Amino acid sequence: MEIKIANKNYTLYFGWDFLDRINTLFGIKIEEGGQEINTRTGGLAFMHSGLESNDPTAVAKVIQAATNTEKQQPSTVNVRKFVEEKLINDPKGYKEFVKELNDTIKKEPMLKALTALND
Repeated sequence: MEIKIANKNYTLYFGWDFLDRINTLFGIKIEEGGQEINTRTGGLAFMHSGLESNDPTAVAKVIQAATNTEKQQPSTVNVRKFVEEKLINDPKGYKEFVKELNDTIKKEPMLKALTALND
């Protein structure tokens, strides 16, 4: 899947680096001894939940994770602007984009198998 952010094309990658980043961004956090610890697990389920509710924060995090392997990643500001403009200017198109994004992730063989394993 490709997207264009700030006049630059990016290929979204949904492999190991993506999963690692998703677990960092969405993973379960626990508190131990007054400190928050990111377990870096369970992120995929929370990511899917965010996408299924069309949460723009989740969409932005997914784009950041999926461009993690790019030589030059889009800035957080540009990713948020991309998501915000899609949502405000074309809500129906935004919803279709989020569905395509989630469907593409679910089709990636490793993530598909992992999701099926945990259902």
